[in-house]
Amino acid sequence: MVLEGLGESLKTTLRKIANAPHIDKDLIKSVVKDIQRALLQADVNVKLVLNLTKEVEKRALTERPPAGMSSREHVIRIIYEELVNILGDTKEVPLKKQIILMVGLYGQGKTTTSGKLSRYFQKKGMKPALLAGDTHRPAAYDQLKQIAESINAPFYGEPKEKKAVKVVKNGLKELSDYDVIIVDTSGRHSLEDDLIDEIKSIAKVTKPTEVLLVLDGAIGQQAGPQAKAFHEAVKITGVVLTKLDGTAKGGGALSAVS
Repeated sequence: MVLEGLGESLKTTLRKIANAPHIDKDLIKSVVKDIQRALLQADVNVKLVLNLTKEVEKRALTERPPAGMSSREHVIRIIYEELVNILGDTKEVPLKKQIILMVGLYGQGKTTTSGKLSRYFQKKGMKPALLAGDTHRPAAYDQLKQIAESINAPFYGEPKEKKAVKVVKNGLKELSDYDVIIVDTSGRHSLEDDLIDEIKSIAKVTKPTEVLLVLDGAIGQQAGPQAKAFHEAVKITGVVLTKLDGTAKGGGALSAVS
C-alpha cells in the first residue's frame, strides 16, 4: 500500500520515544534524524521535511509538557501535531447542494473518481449528476457516460462540441435540479497554459463549492509544482489520492497536500 513504508518507519520512531528511559537532547536529535530519513525515503519534498523536523526539534526542546502529561507523551504529541499541520488531515466532502470541480493531469483518475464521488452521494440519500467537461481526451465522454449509466446517475455531455466552457454552461442549466453537480474536466500530459486557462474559465462559469485536485498516489516530486499551479489558478479545496493499493512511496502526494 502507498505510504505503508512511511507509516512503519514513523511507528518505529514513536516506539523509540515510548521505550526511552528518559527524554533528553540527544534522544530528540536522534528522533528528528529518524523522521527526516523516513520522510525523505518516502519521497516527501526536502524543504518540507527540513521545515517539519526543525519545528519538531524546536518545540520538543523548549516546550514544557502540560500538567498531567509525561515528557514522552508530549514529544509524541508534538510530532503528530506538526505532521498534521504541514501535511494536512483527511476531510469529508460536505453533504449539501453544491458544484464540485474535478481537476488534474492525464491519467490521475479524475473521471473514475467523479463516478465514485457520485456513488458516495447516492448512498447518502442525495441526487448527484455528472457533467462531462473533458472535450480533449478521446473517449472521455464515453467513459463518463458509461460510469454514469452503471450507477444510474444523471449525465450531461456533448460529444461533438470542443469548447469545454460551452458544454459546462449548458450542462449546469440541464442539471440544475440536482443536489450535486460533479464536473469532470480535461487533463494534459503537463501543466500547459491552455489547460490552466480552460480550468480558470470553467471555474468562473461554475463558481464551484469544492475544487478537488486528483493525484495518483505514485506521483513523485512533480506533485508540489502541479498542486501549486492548480491552486494559484482555481484555489484547490481538497486533494484526492487515487491508486492507493500500489507500492509507490507516496511522499510526492503528501508534498502536494502541503
